[in-house]
Amino acid sequence: MKYEEISKYSDKKFKRVVGVNRTTFKRMLEILEEEYEQRHLRGRSTKLSLEDMLLVAMEYWYEKRTYEQIAASYKLAASNVCRSIKWIEEVLVRDGAFQVPGSGENTEPIVRKIPESGRRRARETAVF
Repeated sequence: MKYEEISKYSDKKFKRVVGVNRTTFKRMLEILEEEYEQRHLRGRSTKLSLEDMLLVAMEYWYEKRTYEQIAASYKLAASNVCRSIKWIEEVLVRDGAFQVPGSGENTEPIVRKIPESGRRRARETAVF
């Protein structure tokens, strides 16, 4: 699944396939492009475009695919997939526009109350 194919989808289908709407994807891409221009001034170019690298990360986050599965789909090494996803996570979190669930200063689980039902007392459960 390459970005060239997915970009032709309707907005509704794009969100179902990728996991985020098109404007969010484009915002993520803008952040990555800025960082990529600063970081990669020289050296070997990547095998994938930034769009496809972001799609790789979205497949990992949204579809819960393994590095090996994604690597086989894109004909890459699993270590390259891992490195790309980690770089994308770092750049997006550092920018401040996005955050990875569970990251940040407050790492304690969110606690919520379950309402009483019949004779049972309300109990606390952790939401992760």
